[in-house]
Amino acid sequence: MRKKFLTQGFTLVEVLIVVALIAITMSLVLPDYFGVSQRQQVQGLAEDLRNKIELARDKALQQNQEWGLDIDKDSITFSTLDVLNQQWTPLSDRPFNTFSFSDIAVISLNVENHSVPVSYENEELPSLIIFSSGEVSPFEIEIRSLASTQQIWVLSSDGLSQTTIEYSEI
Repeated sequence: MRKKFLTQGFTLVEVLIVVALIAITMSLVLPDYFGVSQRQQVQGLAEDLRNKIELARDKALQQNQEWGLDIDKDSITFSTLDVLNQQWTPLSDRPFNTFSFSDIAVISLNVENHSVPVSYENEELPSLIIFSSGEVSPFEIEIRSLASTQQIWVLSSDGLSQTTIEYSEI
C-alpha cells in the first residue's frame, strides 16, 4: 500500500498568530523610532507642570501663603515663603518636590514680558511668585523637546486666569 503525502502548509490560525506578534513588536518599536514617545514625554511634562502650578495656586490661597517656582537649566523647584525668617524654603513633599527635565526638554521662562536668566542661585526671590490671593506673576513658560526643537509647548497665564497650555510646531 502506498501512502499519499500531502504537502504540509501553515494553517490560518498559525499565520494570524505570526501576524499578531509582528504587529505587537512593531507597535513597541516604531514609536521610539519616530520620536513619538519623546513627544509624549514632553507633553506629559508640560501637562504635569501646568497641573502643579494650578495646584500651587490653590494651596497658596488655602494656606494664605506665598509660593514660588524656580526653573533652572535642568530642574524645577517649588518653594514657600517662611514669613518669620523672610526666606524661601524649597518643598520636598510630593507633588511639589524638585523634578528634573534635562533629559527630554529645554525650558525657558518669561515673567511679565521679561526673560528670566537660567541661573537664580544668588537671587533671593523665586523666578515666579504665586501670591496668597491666588494670583500669579504673569508668565510664559516655553518647553522645547530635545528630540525636535520645532515642537514647542507654551504654558501661560495673565496672572488672574488659569494656566493655559498650547502646542505648536515651527
